[in-house]
Amino acid sequence: MTKVAANLGDTWNDIAFNDSAWPSGKGVFAWETDNNIVLPLTNTVLALSNAVGAPIITYYFRTHVNIAEPTFITITASNLVDDGAVIYVNNQEVRRQNLPPLPNVIRYDTTANSVIEAAWTGYSIPSSFFVPGDNVIAAEVHNVSPTSSATPDIVFGMRLIGTEITPSPIIIRDNPTDLTVTEGPPPALPSVSPAARPRFNGTIGRTIFRTPFRAGLGRLSPSAMPISTTRDSIQSWSQIP
Repeated sequence: MTKVAANLGDTWNDIAFNDSAWPSGKGVFAWETDNNIVLPLTNTVLALSNAVGAPIITYYFRTHVNIAEPTFITITASNLVDDGAVIYVNNQEVRRQNLPPLPNVIRYDTTANSVIEAAWTGYSIPSSFFVPGDNVIAAEVHNVSPTSSATPDIVFGMRLIGTEITPSPIIIRDNPTDLTVTEGPPPALPSVSPAARPRFNGTIGRTIFRTPFRAGLGRLSPSAMPISTTRDSIQSWSQIP
């Protein structure tokens, strides 16, 4: 989305700003006649003056980028700018190029510091500027002079590259002491006479017992086949030989 020749105030780079009425196009955005870097990359041609013929000083751009998890990647940006620009991520300034430095406030009528020919410049954007999901990247590009004939060109292009962060290897600094475990004899179970054996009444007990139920086809049905269960579960059943 792009907007030109207007005083948009200080909300145009907000995440929630409504840019649906802005014209849209594919970058690189430019009016250029002799820059061999820009000319083959230009996809959207910009105007140097507005509808009444007044020269345009400032151009505004917005786009959305969806990032699933920003902390898992490093983000590198490259800008193609003529003459000056400020770049924002989610309404936070991340880059200022060829414009008065902070704490100067950049207005819609602020001009660039000097005439420059557009060339790719790269820098990193900390992942803390991004959020999981939708992110808004906004840019304002400024000409060096209010007289378009003095610098008859305007250029803006931006490229973002996300690189997955390689996980750090796990380093064990303190090795645990070896431990040897020896299997002991099976526990001795007390002998229970048949008369003293409990019958299953729907309550899980704390001793191993036999009950005259077995797994049927989709149900539990009475049988003389003895079945065993353990103290904490009746979900797994096995036959006793």
